[in-house]
This record gives sequence, C-alpha cells and structure tokens, in this order.
Amino acid sequence: MRGAIILSSVIVSLGLACSKAQTDSVAMCNKGVLEYKKGNMAQAQALFERALALWPKNRVAHYQLGMVFLHETRDLERAEKHLNEALRLDPKDVEVIFQIGRLKLEKGLFDEAMERFQKVLALSPNHVGALYWSGVTEQRRGRLSEADDFFRKAIKADPYDARAFNALAMMYWENGAESEAMAVLKEAIRLNPEDAETHHNMGLVYMG
Repeated sequence: MRGAIILSSVIVSLGLACSKAQTDSVAMCNKGVLEYKKGNMAQAQALFERALALWPKNRVAHYQLGMVFLHETRDLERAEKHLNEALRLDPKDVEVIFQIGRLKLEKGLFDEAMERFQKVLALSPNHVGALYWSGVTEQRRGRLSEADDFFRKAIKADPYDARAFNALAMMYWENGAESEAMAVLKEAIRLNPEDAETHHNMGLVYMG
C-alpha cells in the first residue's frame, strides 16, 4: 500500500514538473516575441531556443524561430527545420503553411511555394499575404496574367495594403504599360496617401 502511495506521488510530481516546464516555456516564448517586436533578434532567438529546451513541443517557439531564421538571419535550412516541426505539431496552422510557402519561394521552388499558398487560400480565401505572394511567384516565373489576377485579388481583400498596388503598377511599367501603371498608382495614393513607396514609384513612372 505504501509503495502504491509513493508511486502515485512520483507520478503527480512528474505531471507537475511537466506542467511547470510547459508554463515556463510559454512565458519564455512570450518574452522572445516582445524582443522580436523590438528588433532585438539575438535576444529573441536565445529566448525561443530556451523555450524549446524547456518544452520541445512548443509549436509557437518553433514558428518564431523559423521566422527569425527565414526573415532575419536568412538561414533557410534552420528555418525550414523549425517551420516543418511547427506544422507537424499543428498541420492546419495557416500562418505556418504560409511561411513555408515564403521559404520555398526564397529557395526558388516556385511550384512548391504555390502549392503552400494555395493550401492557405483553401483555408483562408482572403489571406492577403498568400494572395500577394502568389502574385509575386507567378510574376517571377513569367506568368504575368496570373500575377495580375492575384495582385488584384490581394487589393480587393485589403485595399489599404499598398504592396499589391505597387507590385501590379511596377509590373505594368516594366512591360511598357505606363498609363495602366499610373492608373493603379493613383488609386493606391487615393487609398494610401502616406505610402512612401507608392509616391516613389509614381515618380519613376512619370520620369520613365
């Protein structure tokens, strides 16, 4: 009987230790997110790594490390490792799938990038990032009509995000359609009057 009581106590202790490790890992990850937002990437990376040391299945820490390696340090192999693990832990996480698409695009794997973006759009049809980057992907592989369609869908999904306006306008301009480019930029400025890139691009089109 006493042996059973001791065994039960050990099991409870292990459960509490596991719970505390997970709680501490989440807290560490939250601190990392704050450092990331401040632009302190080295501190953020260290905190995310400590979070994973406490709880290796912390999918948010895997995702955030993937973001650091993909967008800040440009370590694509480590980014892929952590993003894939985050996806394994939650296969329907739209943002993880989206970032894997971004990673595939960075590696020049256009078909694989589009496959991920299409998965995102199947789950979230108005995902502006997936629409915009689908346009970028199609443009890079020379499918300008498809790129045009995706950029316009991104604009419709969020008219106050100037990226798609600028991408569409400059695609027109680079292909000799100055009047179409100017029309897009004028609409962009009407909706986003303070966007510096749009004003810069309008200057290029005027001068060109």
